[in-house]
Amino acid sequence: MSYGKQTGKTTETQGEERVFQQIWRAVKEIKYGTITIVVQDSRVIQIEKTEKLRFC
Repeated sequence: MSYGKQTGKTTETQGEERVFQQIWRAVKEIKYGTITIVVQDSRVIQIEKTEKLRFC
């Protein structure tokens, strides 16, 4: 287990926070569409965002 220099958090925890931030950013940026989170071996390996444009 390795630790980050400044925060004392493990690099795994930092990675999890980064994934959560990316997911949250995708949710905030999309108005209509889907966000798919791909998981392999209990780890997020990919985030897919498909945005739909509505002309109403």
